[in-house]
Amino acid sequence: MQTWTRALPFASVLVASGCLMPSPPDLADPEQTRPYIHYLNVDPPLGEPIQVMFPSDTLADRPPPVPILLPFQSEDLGEDVAANLHLYTPDNSRDLEDTQRTPASEFSTVRNMRLNWRPERSEVGCSRLTATLAHASSFGGGGLVRPEDLADAEAVSWIVNVYIMGQDDTQLSECPRVGDVN
Repeated sequence: MQTWTRALPFASVLVASGCLMPSPPDLADPEQTRPYIHYLNVDPPLGEPIQVMFPSDTLADRPPPVPILLPFQSEDLGEDVAANLHLYTPDNSRDLEDTQRTPASEFSTVRNMRLNWRPERSEVGCSRLTATLAHASSFGGGGLVRPEDLADAEAVSWIVNVYIMGQDDTQLSECPRVGDVN
């Protein structure tokens, strides 16, 4: 009998604690996020200039395309992510070099956006190459992100130096820094 009376309070605590469990929290619906680029895994590495040497000034000796890899994550809520690659010359003119899309996914998935820059269309000298990622609906004319959608975009830039072997047209030390080229 004494064992029973000692176990009764313990059993009543166990039964009572089961009734006091809180209800599960209400989970909010996910929200779309801008693409977050994994800067340390971008290829070519950020902060290093891209040097392209033409063996000669004839059209037959053009260098191969430069592959660009942009690992990123985003919550897309069913909307594709697009990437545009622009080349900005020192006079601030720009050319759309490449554009790609990747299907929508969830934030937990790391994806890779692959672009190609074709230096054979570039002039000799220094320029800025900029890759911009955003949801497809954020891009407007000319492959640029609309001003009202800038919060949905992320961009990375490189200085590119295009030169002809054996000519002293441009030295890398003469190239402007990425922030100096608008």
